[in-house]
Parts: sequence; C-alpha cells; structure tokens
Amino acid sequence: MEDPKEVASHRDNWTAEKRSAYLYRKLAQNTHGAERQLFEKLGAEADEQAQIWAKAILAAGDQRPFVPCRDHSRNSENLTQRRSSPVGCEDG
Repeated sequence: MEDPKEVASHRDNWTAEKRSAYLYRKLAQNTHGAERQLFEKLGAEADEQAQIWAKAILAAGDQRPFVPCRDHSRNSENLTQRRSSPVGCEDG
C-alpha cells in the first residue's frame, strides 16, 4: 500500500470532486438553457475526475470510496434558495 498520507490525499480529492458533481447537478436542476447545460457538463466532468481518484485509491491498495446515504441538502441550500431532497447512495 502507498503512503497513508498519499492515500488520504487521494480520498480528499475524490470527496471534493463528488461534492462538486453533486452541487453542479443541483444547480442544473434550478437553471435553464445554456446555464443548465453548463452545470450538467461540469457535473459529469467532476464525476469523471472522481473516477480517476477512485482508480488511484484502488491502485494504492485501499478500498473503493463511496458516498454514504445522507442528506446533503444544506450544502446547496444557499445556492438554490430552496430545500432539496436527500441524496441517494452513489458509487465511487
């Protein structure tokens, strides 16, 4: 297994990308037209980046990361100005 600090850094990067993907999807749900398309594209790209970090985590000999089932709605509440539904479970 790689250096534990490096693996932790990979996990932090994966988490940041998954959070970004989630927030971009929430923004896309609350916009229209070109803005919506932009946020959808950014969300997909953040998910792709998260997959790169997930592969690095696996290559380091650690377990596959995952997003636990919990309510992330407070993270996007200020951005969307309304309460969103809870996030479902996601794969890494």
